[in-house]
Amino acid sequence: MLPPPPQLLPVYLFGGSLAVAVAYLFLTTTPGKKKFTTSIPGLENNGQVCYVNALLQGLASLPSFLEWLKKEEIFEQMSKRTFFNDLREVFVYLTDPEISSTSAGALINSMQVLTNTMDMAGQQDVHELFNFILHLFNDEMTRNSEHSLYEGIGVFDPATDEVERLVRKPTSTEMLFVGHENDDTSHKLKDPLSPPCYGIMHLKLQCIGRNCSFKKQTQEEFSAICVSGARYFDGKLVTVEAMLRKYFAPEFRNGAACNMCKQPNGLIASQGITLFPDALLIRIERIVYEYGSLCKWDKHVAFGATLRTEDFQPDHVRKGSATSAAVSTSSEPSEKVSSPQPFKKAAGKLYQLTAVTEHRGTPNFGHYVTYRKHKDQWFYANDKQVQRVSFADVQRAEAYMLYYELVR
Repeated sequence: MLPPPPQLLPVYLFGGSLAVAVAYLFLTTTPGKKKFTTSIPGLENNGQVCYVNALLQGLASLPSFLEWLKKEEIFEQMSKRTFFNDLREVFVYLTDPEISSTSAGALINSMQVLTNTMDMAGQQDVHELFNFILHLFNDEMTRNSEHSLYEGIGVFDPATDEVERLVRKPTSTEMLFVGHENDDTSHKLKDPLSPPCYGIMHLKLQCIGRNCSFKKQTQEEFSAICVSGARYFDGKLVTVEAMLRKYFAPEFRNGAACNMCKQPNGLIASQGITLFPDALLIRIERIVYEYGSLCKWDKHVAFGATLRTEDFQPDHVRKGSATSAAVSTSSEPSEKVSSPQPFKKAAGKLYQLTAVTEHRGTPNFGHYVTYRKHKDQWFYANDKQVQRVSFADVQRAEAYMLYYELVR
């Protein structure tokens, strides 16, 4: 075969190089895949689902949440194709280092099938979606295993020395359990399959009348702490710790009457955490009602890489004067309940920040993005767009949801 004319040699060389390059790309790449990355996958937005993407990125930053999804006991109780399995599958992709992007389409379809109250195709609130996911999980567990995660609910009233039975079964954020002032351990029977974001809040209501001994205490389960600062921090430097201290500060209810003395002496309401969750979520209320319309509170809230919780416990625990007490969930207050998984004594905990979700826009229209920590690096996730950022960039975000993982 004769060699090509000299004037055509560059054309032959270019064509050969292009063919080799195309063949190399075809053999070494796959749609949706990337090689040797230290980034995180993005999530496709197929129509006003940024709120779904932002929440999933935030939850994917929590090791305890990912471990919970892997529990085979849950998987075994579910049918082959369920909401939980679709949820689990999304996080498999979101933690795959070779995935460049994925979609939550199957999960969104599952949620849409299971609800008539939430329009998954329209813009929704991240915190409401989080509660909705927990609600669907409990419903699906109940439907598949023929039992609910939450049973034996009651409120102990020291004034009558009786347990007040609730007429209806409360939601996960309304659950009330028996409590005593000198009880530093929460004795609720907690299902080991419950999500890691659940904690226990101790609430106390006390009459300040000189001759009245009324005191009512309950234990309430929570999945996130919602704090507000619009009325208290305008014109001041705001930190998430300051907002939490305000949230847990005792509240004086002037002129209120108790159920015992019936006199308007006033009541003091206080609360504190007696069981700290492995995954702590904090929602900063940004939408407020002022002057007859909805407004957005756009004050910057400062936050650090860690959060300490010594100031967020009940007074009797914080002062170290607590002693153990028997707890009842039946009509006999003296009946003891043994727990297969007793709660740990509440002490000051250390949490590490793993993600921040930010809302941009107005009360009626906007966009959600999330800053997510992965292998000691921070990434900005705006739907499918992902880029590495510094922690200083993260701290400039107008936080709406903060995600923390328990360290110790």
